Amino acid sequence: ASSSMRSDKKIIIARNLVATLFESIKGIKNTEIRGNIWSSDDSGEIGITEINNIKDAKKISVASHYYLTPLHMGLEYSMKMLKEMKGSKKLLILITDGYPNYYKNGVSIPGSVYNPQCKKSLQKILKVTPNVICLLVGQEDSGIKRIMAGIFTSKRFITVPTMEKASQNIVKKFRQFIGKNVQN
Repeated sequence: ASSSMRSDKKIIIARNLVATLFESIKGIKNTEIRGNIWSSDDSGEIGITEINNIKDAKKISVASHYYLTPLHMGLEYSMKMLKEMKGSKKLLILITDGYPNYYKNGVSIPGSVYNPQCKKSLQKILKVTPNVICLLVGQEDSGIKRIMAGIFTSKRFITVPTMEKASQNIVKKFRQFIGKNVQN
């Protein structure tokens, strides 16, 4: 999830969502969840925090100086995590409320350069798993929807009005996915 999520309420919902996902795999053999939170500052420094168990959910927070959404890095780091995970069926769920954006030394990388970079990062992930879903939370702006659909395509991209809806949607999709892939 992008750390540009500002309100405490969104953070609490995100923490609860992650806890729910960890709870939902208890007792299911050969199933694991890993996650990460990523953001960057305007110098280009990227912060990534891994979420590897239910206790790590409390690490989900907002750092005010890491306010940008370096989508390419969130995708690349997620790919690295997916490759480390066992199993043949993998699912990546990305949640964001911000435009893909990245700055280097205080200068914004233009969307005409940055968005294709994000698409390349996604193409690398699709070689690891075809199961990728991006949820864009609370954005009515058609510009960002166009950008995200351009990166993820309409079949992998969903807009949801609130974090509550994102949470419900993810839990449902996740349960469908593990239901299809559970082998007792």
